[in-house]
Amino acid sequence: MHSSKPLIMVFVFPSLSFCGSLMINAEIVYLLPFYALLWCVIIYRVISENLHPVFKILLILPIIMFLYRLEPVTMFTTMLVLATFYKFKPKIHMMVVLIITILICFLYYRQVMNLYVFQKMCENKEYYVEIVNSNYSIDEIKNREYRILNTQKSDLCDKDVQYCPKNTTVVHDGNVFLKNTDRLIAKTYKVFRPYSQLEIVVSSFSSELHGEYCGYNDISEILIKNSKGESN
Repeated sequence: MHSSKPLIMVFVFPSLSFCGSLMINAEIVYLLPFYALLWCVIIYRVISENLHPVFKILLILPIIMFLYRLEPVTMFTTMLVLATFYKFKPKIHMMVVLIITILICFLYYRQVMNLYVFQKMCENKEYYVEIVNSNYSIDEIKNREYRILNTQKSDLCDKDVQYCPKNTTVVHDGNVFLKNTDRLIAKTYKVFRPYSQLEIVVSSFSSELHGEYCGYNDISEILIKNSKGESN
């Protein structure tokens, strides 16, 4: 008699994947319009005010740039909602604008601070490579005879946001080994900025990352500079 387990697995695993996809889509369905509506109210009120066009641009442009840097999808969704506002021309009381402004500050405070710190740390090149064992040859590095493996913490962060740092910081993301050996020669450290919940949901369609990194794209020169081994 044939086992029914393979048949169950065929149906169960795609179903779980589909359910996970539905949950992500459900989050987008309410998160995107919610954030877009908040920004739309602010932009619409600014445009509706009797202000000089240049002053309006100076107020709206930073919002557009901010949204494009953090959440491009939110920016485009906001434009769609704004078009709806123009069609129905609702009257928005100043008190509503004030409450929404406070809510936006509350929702984006940590995200803005993390982004600011991230940009500063990246500009100051606070990422680095720690040499653990310099007994390797320059030829080994030039011939790419090394491999970089993610640390356990880095892998856990990629899989589950609860294992990621809550604030921007320098993280030990990788270990450098000589190829076909277990000899650790260096550790890589990068600057990490955690994504907001909306960024995580939106980015889930293209990747499983829960934040962004900045660091050295190629560590070969650093390894060569610190080599104490002899070339062949």
